[in-house]
Amino acid sequence: MEWADVLDAAMMVCFGISWPIAIAKLLRSRKVHGMSLWFLVIVNIGYLAGIAGKLVRAHELRAWPAWPTAIYAANAALVGVAIVLYLRFREPGRRAGAALEAEGPGVEVSEESGEGRGGRV
Repeated sequence: MEWADVLDAAMMVCFGISWPIAIAKLLRSRKVHGMSLWFLVIVNIGYLAGIAGKLVRAHELRAWPAWPTAIYAANAALVGVAIVLYLRFREPGRRAGAALEAEGPGVEVSEESGEGRGGRV
């Protein structure tokens, strides 16, 4: 076992601890407020690039990929779950984090649907 692999795995475990916590919070609240789909996608691209790098290196050395590759894959899978949950729980037709705004004078906005009711406030 090489120290570089141990340190690589330690970094990935530290990063990876946050994903189950974020997923649990998302499942409890069913709200994506404070999350960014683009951030999740970019992070997952980074994990996939790391996996590809490990696989290329293993191919060049004609060896099995280093064992931390499995931690990269687990983190990428968790971020994938977070992306799916983000898409499931986002409010359709609204940008994430957008505040409710009245659509005009005398129009009340429903918090459930974001649609105007047309009545006087």
